[in-house]
Amino acid sequence: MKINTYLGASKTQEVLQHFGKRVAEQLGGRAWLPEILSCFPEQRKFPNSERFVARDFLGHRFLHHGFTADYGDSNMTFTLFIIEGTDPENCGEMLQEYFQLTGYSQKEAKEGHYILRDPYHGEVALIWAQKYLWGAINLVDISLRSEYLQLTQDLLQRHKGLKKIK
Repeated sequence: MKINTYLGASKTQEVLQHFGKRVAEQLGGRAWLPEILSCFPEQRKFPNSERFVARDFLGHRFLHHGFTADYGDSNMTFTLFIIEGTDPENCGEMLQEYFQLTGYSQKEAKEGHYILRDPYHGEVALIWAQKYLWGAINLVDISLRSEYLQLTQDLLQRHKGLKKIK
């Protein structure tokens, strides 16, 4: 369980830790993180930066079940994301709507690599394969972007059974 506060008082921290432990005890169930989080590369990842958004991912009503992790160093910061669709058709539908939003000229969504101009996030690089969409936001260095997209793809293949992409 993760609880954030902007208040730094030690008493506040103590109360939140107690509250968090009590809620976690009541929740029961499994006590581990979703396996898909292991598909984010570790290099340059900020500790505990992973997030899950069930709906309206990236602020768009048609994107859902998205995970993000933040990366960077003293010179730059960027975000990687993975969307786990219910099936390949679901990912195709999400991508098709993303095309319409961004004015992307391709009429039919097909598995592959894309660069889209998102009205909120600027240039978004993404890949669609099977029931996964993954990509990078705010990563303008093309070489580094390719490296991180490939690392994510490799981890999806290892941990989630993603088939090799041509």
